[in-house]
Amino acid sequence: MKPRSETTLSNNKPSKEYVNLHKKSATQREVELTIQNDILNNKLLLASKMENMGLLSAGISHDFNNILHLIIGFSEIAIHKTSRDDPAYNYLLKILKNAELGKHLTEKILSYNRQHNKLESESVLLHHSVSEAIELVKIGVSKKITIVQNLQNTGKILADQAGIFQIVMNLCLNAIHAMKVRGGLLSIDLNLKNHDGKIWHLLEIKDTGHGMKESTMKNIFDPLFTTKPETEGTGLGLPTVYNIISQYQGIITVTSDFGSGSCFSVLLPIDNY
Repeated sequence: MKPRSETTLSNNKPSKEYVNLHKKSATQREVELTIQNDILNNKLLLASKMENMGLLSAGISHDFNNILHLIIGFSEIAIHKTSRDDPAYNYLLKILKNAELGKHLTEKILSYNRQHNKLESESVLLHHSVSEAIELVKIGVSKKITIVQNLQNTGKILADQAGIFQIVMNLCLNAIHAMKVRGGLLSIDLNLKNHDGKIWHLLEIKDTGHGMKESTMKNIFDPLFTTKPETEGTGLGLPTVYNIISQYQGIITVTSDFGSGSCFSVLLPIDNY
């Protein structure tokens, strides 16, 4: 009779299976580590690009601010010289209001760069800020595009109102551009969502435009990346959105069907104080 140990060793399928499982586990860990390293490298690369974009945006903002000062000055002169009964009076007021908003935004960008990427935040009602931004978006929109909004009172957020304006306007204008040729529906929804055991603001901006290919989606948050003609896009809109949302400790995701449309989902933390 053979020793028990030899019999056990000769019947070694369980041992082989264990070794195979161990190898598979080790391989899986290697794959997971590789993925994690790739994600970290991509984040570091994006952070470097965002820093470069900050320097670029500071220069652009400074020059643009000077132009806005002229627009505001001439608008104020025109308003003083125009009768309140004149149909042009209200248009001049809108020009002045939006020029002042633009001035506020550029000053925030300059301040943002000076303060090492820290935005001044205050507790604001998110649905009010989103609603005001949508009203600005509606100005000059083609009649081929229908804008539908469903904004719930989701409470407050610790944020900068100019930053909320930038998020909403950039995402909406991108959606409008995607529907420029054939028209479509722009939907803006604000609700509450449970994520990772916490309640968040959920802002969703959907369009029925041309959608994006996977290769495009991988690069949309890269500074200066754009699929628009040179005269229509700078490639700074979505990176700016990404940066602001990161400042607010939020999350942005995008889904898209090429030929059918896109949806940007923004999760923002609730201010409970």
